[in-house]
Amino acid sequence: MERNAIVTSHDFLADRFQGHRPHLKTVAYRMLGSRIAALDILSGPDRLAQLDLTRLEP
Repeated sequence: MERNAIVTSHDFLADRFQGHRPHLKTVAYRMLGSRIAALDILSGPDRLAQLDLTRLEP
């Protein structure tokens, strides 16, 4: 797979995640009972999104 395709795929998935974030936050809050915990659990993908995928070797 070409590196540009990986980045494009990553961006597509990140956009989809952002679109579902409000619903996921509600579900996480119901499961965890804390808004802070719900926001914390949803911040994981944001940290992963900051990784430079172009530096990964196949």
